[in-house]
Amino acid sequence: MGGGGMGGGMGGGGGGMGMFSIPPRKIVRLAYRGVCLEHGKREPSSRMRYKLVPVKDYSKDPGLAELLSLVARGRIATPIAQAAAWNLNSKMTWQALAAKRYSRLGGGYHPPYFHLQHLIKAREVVAWSRAMGAKRQRQAPRVEPTRPAQGIRTFDGAAATR
Repeated sequence: MGGGGMGGGMGGGGGGMGMFSIPPRKIVRLAYRGVCLEHGKREPSSRMRYKLVPVKDYSKDPGLAELLSLVARGRIATPIAQAAAWNLNSKMTWQALAAKRYSRLGGGYHPPYFHLQHLIKAREVVAWSRAMGAKRQRQAPRVEPTRPAQGIRTFDGAAATR
């Protein structure tokens, strides 16, 4: 197990600032907070291999990035996060999420997957995530390739032109 929080690392005695070292060719288990991003895929299993990728490499949706930041920091309950993730990423409607039921062997009562209160809160979270994502995108510095201004000499002595 790896160290977590401010007391992680350094033998668990603090001072490691949450960092720890994994020796080469060793396997560790880490607690992971996440949600399923693609509705309809198989249930996750500890026997499956997973590849962690940056959110920006998975999706260009700034709202999804904001939602996943909340999830990773433990700021949102799992059912709320799951409903929000499927709405944002799998484009499931709120009606489809409300109609989703657990399937039980032997038939009988199939309880709802999400409680009404979770869906109400998930809608609020999606609206907030989209707004914050759009705001961060607007505030992000624009990166444009730089080139010498017209009339400025380059290192080889030639005048730069546009």
